[in-house]
Amino acid sequence: MRLLNKIAYALCAVALLSSCSEDDDYSRGEAPLDGYANVSLPGTINLEIDPSESTTYTVEVSRVNTEGDAVMPVEITENTDSVFIVEPVEFKDGEKTALMTINFPDAQVGIAYHLQLKVTDKNFTSPYDQANFLDLTVTRVKWNTIGFLSDADGNMYCQYYDDFFSGLYVITGELTAYVQVQERDDKPGYYRLVDPYATYAQRFGVPYEDNGGSPRYMYIDATDPDKVFMPSLFDTGMALTPDNGNLLIWDLAGYYLAQGDAASAANYYGKLENGVITYPKGALLVGEQNDPEGGLYYANNTGNGAFYLQITQAEQQKYEADPETDFDWTALFNAGQYSSEVLQYSGTVAVYKGTCNISRDGCDTVFANTYGDLYRIENPYGTGTDIYFTVKNGVVGVPGAKYAAQATGISVFGKNVYARINSDGSSFDEKLINLNVTYVDESGTIEYGTGTDVISNITYSAWGQGIFTYDGFYAGQSVVEIEKQDGADVYKMKNWGDGVDILFKWDKKTNELTIDPQSIGVIQGYNVGVMDLISSGLADAAVQEGFVKDPSSYYDPESNTFYFTTIYVDLSSGQVFAYNDGSPMIGDKETLEVISGGSSKMRTKALNNAKVVTNAFKSAGVHKSSMKAKGFGLVGKKVSKTTTMLRKNNLQRFNFK
Repeated sequence: MRLLNKIAYALCAVALLSSCSEDDDYSRGEAPLDGYANVSLPGTINLEIDPSESTTYTVEVSRVNTEGDAVMPVEITENTDSVFIVEPVEFKDGEKTALMTINFPDAQVGIAYHLQLKVTDKNFTSPYDQANFLDLTVTRVKWNTIGFLSDADGNMYCQYYDDFFSGLYVITGELTAYVQVQERDDKPGYYRLVDPYATYAQRFGVPYEDNGGSPRYMYIDATDPDKVFMPSLFDTGMALTPDNGNLLIWDLAGYYLAQGDAASAANYYGKLENGVITYPKGALLVGEQNDPEGGLYYANNTGNGAFYLQITQAEQQKYEADPETDFDWTALFNAGQYSSEVLQYSGTVAVYKGTCNISRDGCDTVFANTYGDLYRIENPYGTGTDIYFTVKNGVVGVPGAKYAAQATGISVFGKNVYARINSDGSSFDEKLINLNVTYVDESGTIEYGTGTDVISNITYSAWGQGIFTYDGFYAGQSVVEIEKQDGADVYKMKNWGDGVDILFKWDKKTNELTIDPQSIGVIQGYNVGVMDLISSGLADAAVQEGFVKDPSSYYDPESNTFYFTTIYVDLSSGQVFAYNDGSPMIGDKETLEVISGGSSKMRTKALNNAKVVTNAFKSAGVHKSSMKAKGFGLVGKKVSKTTTMLRKNNLQRFNFK
């Protein structure tokens, strides 16, 4: 990492400076022999082999001078338990390469054996050659594939939820993945994840670096279930931002143990409980190879620590709780708005949170550890059936295999319809629940569709009226009704164009306005979205390129006006829209002037009444002018950024010792 490189360079500089003085006696370095072979060995190699594999290993040695037959002598400086037998390396006349054969027939399973050798013979190397050594570590290890989920080919998987991303990026996509996990046969609890970030790279549409044809292994040591740690820094192979290089991850416990600081590590260990590995909040580290600032940042910052690796089937834990009979229920809300995209159905529902009311077999704790919190949607389809779901570490699931497909009470052509809740695409908030549901028949052979069922208890109250002037994707003005979310500083501009509402947040303490990515419509095949420029992560680039002078969004009490600096993006690809001249589509200080209502502290205008004002604007023909972006295209790499992964500002850096 760059910070470590800086430290290394600094140490080298100190070493060079300390060697210089007036008393130093300089002499010419030793010259290599004329016609020496100039051999190259592969350097450092770490090798793991299955106990059933051969205990012979060969490496290629090359030479520059290919004249004559030659046997290369080596000097062995380390040989654990004298287990390695190195055969002579013989070059044939005219041949550039030869094989070094290394045998280790007496190597025991589970022990790391170390061989160090170098070439010192002046006929084969010079004092200045850097590739004249071999540092080989061999461990005979059997890895067993484990997991509780299988695909059609019988491959086993575990469930993984990443919360490293949160240290650097605002992620709006799904972070649950299914990964292959292996456990060391001789060391139960020592795991390695096989290419765990290949799935994320594909999901986010970002590069995944080939590892020379070999998998990338992420190691987790859970041999002591109360002291779980990652023994080494892991290069994920995935670059969220190409210029910043691959994502690098570690944990604080592993870092401190590598420094020999067990006392500090004790505060950050993960735990393996009930087949699930979790970490405390803030106990993970994340960085990027080419981050200009260098170093790592704290991760696992959401909730009480959202990261987990579920290794075994949760239902191996014995409990007697039945969601339908053994829970007491407390209303989360009684009159939420329910809509189903697939069923084209809407209605009003109540959602309840469950508490296990029996303690046999630790039901009250085991159920929570296994599934998290239990929720019940009461009669969502008007058929007398309830739907159950769970939430653990922010991930939506179901309380066991029995609820993988839940009866809806609906029938199609005589077949009962069942709902399968998918973790991917589902999200939970106490006021807004999104359930990604696949509707199937009882056997699962007929699929009626997959879509998002939305359950909302977010309510708004009338707040005022304003004149919205926009100059980004559209140009023109609208008189809009302004509503405020009950219980939150979230505001809604109603019907500012073609029936579209825009939500924004106003932090009155900082006077900052933010607009989360939201769709304003599908136009020319693009899912057009808007967000504030600072949240997009592109503010610095926009200022540097001269597209805007001030990227901020704020409220001005003197003019009673909200000022927005917005950017328009394709929500499907994450790219930024551009005008015909190639400049990014930015709404530079779009304004919302409050003309009536609002906070009692805000100045209001005496403009008759809202209805008259609205009609006046419509009759003046300035409700909305034409779209500014006719024939628009997408901005190239100069200022492109994905809206599913936005680089955070003011990151909290972890300082290496």
